[in-house]
Amino acid sequence: PPQFWNYAARVDQVEVTLKRPGRGRPKKGDAPLREMRYRAILTLGARQEAAIQQEKDRLSTFVLISNVPKEGKPAADILRDYHGQFLAEQNWCFIKVPWHLSPIFLKLPHRVEAFAYVLLFALIIYRLIQHRARAALATDPVQKKMLLPGKIWRDTPTSEQLLDMLQTVQVIVSPGAFGRTQRTLGRIRPEVRRIFDLLRVNPQTLATVT
Repeated sequence: PPQFWNYAARVDQVEVTLKRPGRGRPKKGDAPLREMRYRAILTLGARQEAAIQQEKDRLSTFVLISNVPKEGKPAADILRDYHGQFLAEQNWCFIKVPWHLSPIFLKLPHRVEAFAYVLLFALIIYRLIQHRARAALATDPVQKKMLLPGKIWRDTPTSEQLLDMLQTVQVIVSPGAFGRTQRTLGRIRPEVRRIFDLLRVNPQTLATVT
């Protein structure tokens, strides 16, 4: 980006000769067609190391939300405990990416706090899917691995892989009797049905009448 460089810019004025319209040689005494054009020239200099370091510091900053009272535990101790939870840090890494949260403007502090709880609950469910699936595979007496996309067998599926596979489940929505909505569950592939079994979730709950 230009803010990280020293640079000099100038605009040069150049007179160019245009190509004559039509064919044949020009008539005697015809002046050549000329046009004034402008050319922008940018010369890069040295990098602005201070600005680059400031941006690195900004990007390396992360949000740490805690419900521990200030008087109950120093902030440094809370941060030290948090650094020991590398799995939690891995799952919260998306919050550092500007395009996930920058467009969200909540205006009031209590809305920001509420949104943090929404993210926390979503992360709990996300992690629970992975934990429950892996625990069920570990205790499966028949098959301790499952088939993942790419025809790969693994005993440690991730939440992202499981949710990607669940995206293939189709629910057909149609009008029912008495103004209700009828949902019909489409065909579920065996490897996807096993995800429901591992999570102890009945897929028919997706096909309810409302």
